[in-house]
Formats: sequence, C-alpha cells, structure tokens
Amino acid sequence: MNDPDAWPFIAHQPYRRGTDIPKDMIAAVAAKQKRQVEEAVGVHLTDLAFRGFTGAYSSALIHDVNAVHGLLDALGVPDGEVVGAQIFANGDGGHGAVRLLDGQALWTMTHLTVPKLADYKERITLFFDDASLELEFPSPWLNHHPTRLTVTTSDGHTLSKKDLRAGYAEAFVEEMRGFWAAIVNGDAVVNPPEHAARDQALLIGLTRRHLATAPFD
Repeated sequence: MNDPDAWPFIAHQPYRRGTDIPKDMIAAVAAKQKRQVEEAVGVHLTDLAFRGFTGAYSSALIHDVNAVHGLLDALGVPDGEVVGAQIFANGDGGHGAVRLLDGQALWTMTHLTVPKLADYKERITLFFDDASLELEFPSPWLNHHPTRLTVTTSDGHTLSKKDLRAGYAEAFVEEMRGFWAAIVNGDAVVNPPEHAARDQALLIGLTRRHLATAPFD
C-alpha cells in the first residue's frame, strides 16, 4: 500500500486545519498515547517503533490485516507465525511477514506513506497454484468508488482476467447499517471485538519482532 494521506482527495473541499490548540495540550496527549501504546505492546518502545505502531501499523495496515484474517478464515487457514517485521521511513513505513501452513505460504504486508505523491494504491493479492485473486481498494476519502476484484487464470500460455465489481454502495454507509442492525435487530456482528483483538495482537507481534531485530534507533 502507498498512501499520500487525504490531501489529493479533499483539496476541493472547504476544509481548514485548526491552529489554536495549545502546545502543552498536544504534548500531554502525545505522552498519554505513548504510555497507552507501551502498555498495550508490553515493552518499551523506541520513537521509531511508536510512530510505526500508531501510524503504518495501527492506522493503515490494520484494515488490511482484518480483511486478510477474514479471507484466511474462509479458506480454512489458521493463524501463522510472525517471521519478519520492519518499521522504516521515520514510522511512515511498516512491513510484516507471517509464515502460514508450516511454510507452504507466506503472508507479506507493506504500507508506506508517500506524502507528496498524489496516488493511492491498496491491494490484497492471493496466489494459488492456478490463479491469483486481487482486491484493489479506492482511497477511503472517495465516496461510491467500488472495490475491484480481479481473477487471473491461464490456460497454458493464454492468460485471462476477469474483473468483478459488487456495486457502488458507499462502504461507510453499509458499515453503519450493519452496526444499526446488530444493535436494533440483533443481527450478527460482522466485526466483533474479538476480531479487533486478534488483529491488534498481530500488529503487537510485528512491533515486538521489529524491536528484537532492528538496530537501536
């Protein structure tokens, strides 16, 4: 995933950034967040690890981790072992690797904020012996832009691709409808707290792996 953050997608809107927040309040909130994150991760964090955990991991890759966990569950693939992790680019970049199926598969993930490049790419790709399936997400700042699923197969040297789009419904509206239905009608919760805890446990494992292998920063 490469992400420029919001600016290319909201520049045409009359947004304004507040500048009247006292500096001591900003510092106090940052210190409180650092204490909370260290309590969650369970170890002392370097500045780089803190920035990477709160940024590249918990503000970006967390969404893809949740989606991939759901895909792996649908395929009957159990949780794996963290075998690699790096936080880089001053915490704007995060990488992780998880060993699956006793080494028959490897789940790799990378996020990088590219602040001056007006381009957003977020993909999840699954490779099988005879096909690949790729989900390509639009920027979350764009409304009614569908996620594209591309199925790639081959018959010998003949390559075929099929694009599938489920529709143009707004993703965040659908989330709120599901939230409402779970509370009011008792419908099944799509993402219960247990899923969030599982996702966060993986990111904590990646952060600890980074700290165990990275030089002092």
